[in-house]
Parts: sequence; C-alpha cells; structure tokens
Amino acid sequence: MKEYTVTEWLLYWLSTFAKIKLKPSTYDSYYSIIINRIDPYIGSIPLGQLTVDDVQEMYNILSVSGRFDGKGGLSAKSIINVHRLLHKSLKFACGYGLIKKNVSDLVQVPSYRKPVMRVLNRQEQDLLLQNCHLTRYGFMIKFALYTGMRIGELMGLCWSDVDLKNRLVIVRKTLKRINCRSDLENKTELVPFYLQKPKIHTGKFRFVRNCIWNFWNYTIIVNLR
Repeated sequence: MKEYTVTEWLLYWLSTFAKIKLKPSTYDSYYSIIINRIDPYIGSIPLGQLTVDDVQEMYNILSVSGRFDGKGGLSAKSIINVHRLLHKSLKFACGYGLIKKNVSDLVQVPSYRKPVMRVLNRQEQDLLLQNCHLTRYGFMIKFALYTGMRIGELMGLCWSDVDLKNRLVIVRKTLKRINCRSDLENKTELVPFYLQKPKIHTGKFRFVRNCIWNFWNYTIIVNLR
C-alpha cells in the first residue's frame, strides 16, 4: 500500500472520498485549509509517523501566529475547523488501514462560544435607508433589510422566483463565488456563479418569513425542494 505524507493523504482523501459528499464551496474551503493551514506545519511528515505532539504544536502555533497578515493567531473557530477536517481524514485513514490510531483524538483545541449577533436598532435602520440611495446596491440593501434575506439568496433570485399576483418571493437557491480546483493539482479557476440550496437551520422544512415592504405584504419562502 502506498505511503503518504500528511498533505498527500489529505488531498487524496479530499478528492477521492470526501468530495462526493461536499458542496463545491465546502470542498474549496477544505482545500484551502489543507494547503494554507496544515501543509506548512505537518504536511511533509509521513502519515504513519504523525504524533499527537506534532498536531498539538501546529494548533499552538496557529493560535499564536496563524494569521496571514501577521497580526496574531487564528480564532478558536478557525482552529476548530482545521481540527475537524484533520480528524475526519485521519479517522478515515484508520479505517483504510494506513494508520493504527487517530492521533488527533488526544489533542486539545480551544473552546468556542458562538457570538451573539448584534442587529441594527430602529435608528440605525432609518439611517441606512436614508443613505442607501448613495450606492448602486441601494435597492438590494433595502430588500435585504425588509426581508431578512442573505446576500447569496438575493443574488440567486430570478424573475421566475417572484409571484407578483400572489405576492410571493420564493428563495430556491443561493449564489456563491468559489475557486474551482483541479483536484490534486494546485490550479484554481474563479467560477463567477455557483447555485446551491439555501442555507437554513432545519435543513428539511420550508421556512416562511413575512415582511411588510412599502405597504405591500409579501411572503418570503425558502424552498428546499
């Protein structure tokens, strides 16, 4: 059986086994983590020789000086994202017979609390509406404010998603811009548009949002079918 370095295995696992279950945007994110976060620190180590200390040292360095701009370490969430990817790939390597144990089981990662999002108060909303005409994106800013739609959902809207008669806006897709990579080759191609299902917490049910806009009562429906 072929002997891999850590980076070789991660790229092989990503392109051969993980890709089929990932959205293109997630695949691109994983690829970036492998190349930019993991490879510089433990990428050249033979997979079978990777130790708990190697992984822990990488996380410790990332927490102190992992930012690309040189202004300190990565956030706890970013380090956890690195850990989740590495843990998944090493777990698969165990089942694949390449290693006997998953060394990432024993490392310590920072704790993370999801931050509380601050929303605009009424005064700030009024100020935004008064000034959004100063940009060509003013209409989209208004639409987002009144409907609560995400940027990707707005960008993915077509006229076929708007039912003027029944006053409905149906969110069927979201638009993303990603790098399309050639699997194991370090080549990227910018894809201007990629459509996928809307991001929603339930993942199964239709989610309805009612909004009042210019005295018109519209219903915003996220359609997952």
